[in-house]
Amino acid sequence: MKKTASALGVAIIGFGSSFLASPAMAHTLADCGTAPAGGTITLTDNVCQLTFSAPGTYNFTTPKAVAGLAALLVGGGGGADWIDNAQNGQNAGYAGSGGKVTYVDLSSSTGEDSVAITIGAGGSSSNVGTPNDGSSTTMTIGSTISTAVGGGKGIWANAPSYCYLEGANDYTGVGDGAAGQTPSRAGEPCRAVLGINPAFGAADSAGVPAPQSLAVVDQEFGAGGRLIGHPNALPTQSPGAGADVLVSVDTTGLPVPVANDAGANGFAAIVWQLPKEPKAALADTGSGSNTSAILGLASIAVGAALVTTRRRWAK
Repeated sequence: MKKTASALGVAIIGFGSSFLASPAMAHTLADCGTAPAGGTITLTDNVCQLTFSAPGTYNFTTPKAVAGLAALLVGGGGGADWIDNAQNGQNAGYAGSGGKVTYVDLSSSTGEDSVAITIGAGGSSSNVGTPNDGSSTTMTIGSTISTAVGGGKGIWANAPSYCYLEGANDYTGVGDGAAGQTPSRAGEPCRAVLGINPAFGAADSAGVPAPQSLAVVDQEFGAGGRLIGHPNALPTQSPGAGADVLVSVDTTGLPVPVANDAGANGFAAIVWQLPKEPKAALADTGSGSNTSAILGLASIAVGAALVTTRRRWAK
C-alpha cells in the first residue's frame, strides 16, 4: 500500500507537468494570415512574405506585434526603342532602364496600420515611335509615401550613350539598372547592368542597406535592359527589368533589332518574422490556458502529497 501510494504520487506529478509543458511546434502558412485580394503569401524560415506583382492598387493591414516588418518596392521597367535598316536606312536599338528598388523599414510600426500599395506597369516599347518610361511603385501609410521610381525609356535620337554589339551596324545601347548606370556609354562592348537582389545583402538604389528580414526575397529586381545578339532569343524578364533588344538577322543578312513589347511590371513585397516557436494552442485561448494551468498545478500538489505521505510511513 505504501509503495502504491508513492508510485501513484509520481504518476500524478508527471500527469500534472504535462499540462504545463509547451510542446515544440512548427509554424504553418496559416500563421501568416490571409492574403488580401491580389496578393500572395509564402512562409520561409519563419518569415512571412506578402507579394504583389500585377499593376494596380492593393490595400491591407499590417500584422500586429511582429518583428522585422519591412517592405521592398520595385518600379516598372522602361520600354525599348528600335529602328531597323529597312525603315530609315539605319539600324539602332536602345534597351529600357530597370525600375529603381526601394527598401522601407517598418520595424517601428506597432501593427494594424492601413497600407495602400500601387504597382507600376512596365513602359511600352516602340518601333520608330516613342517608347514609355516605366511607372513608379508606391506604398502609402498614413501621410507617408515611399516610392520606387520607374525605369527610363530607351532612346536612340541624340542618345547619351551607346555600345558595340557585333553584327549591329549602327548605334545600340543597354539600359541602366537599379544598381547603377551602364558602363557601356562610349562605344565599349555592350554589357548588361545587373539589378538588385536583397538576399545577397545588396543595398537599394539609394544605397540603403537591406533589412535582415528581406533576405528571404531571393530574386533580382530592376535589371537594365540588354542588347542580345543573334541567334539568342529574348530571355524571360525579372520584375522591374527594362525591355531587352534582340539584334536578329533578316533574309538579306542585315541585322534587324526587335524588342520586348514592354519593360517588366513593378513589384512589392512586405515581410515580417514570426516567433521562433508558436505557442501551444491552449496558450492562446484565454480561459482555456488558465484552466490547464490550474489542473496541472493541482495534480502536482496531489502527487507531491502522496509521495510525502509514503515517506512518513517509511519512517
